[in-house]
Amino acid sequence: MDNLDSEASRMSPEELKQAGEILYGTQWQTELARAIDVDSSRVRQWMAEERPIPISLRSKIILLLMEKSRKSVAYADYLDHQF
Repeated sequence: MDNLDSEASRMSPEELKQAGEILYGTQWQTELARAIDVDSSRVRQWMAEERPIPISLRSKIILLLMEKSRKSVAYADYLDHQF
């Protein structure tokens, strides 16, 4: 993969914000930092574009979103079958 391809696969701050808010609500930065085992100041640096968002973060975010989706569907099914 050349440098252009790797840059294209890097999440933008807006993409990270969208994913973070879906996962953890408006106060998402601290919770996301905990989930991916980084200091919350690192997330703030990514959002301020002081540091590049790691390319590997995309796959971690995808896994977190998929897990949240699975849990949401499972709980909706549970509630649906209560009555």
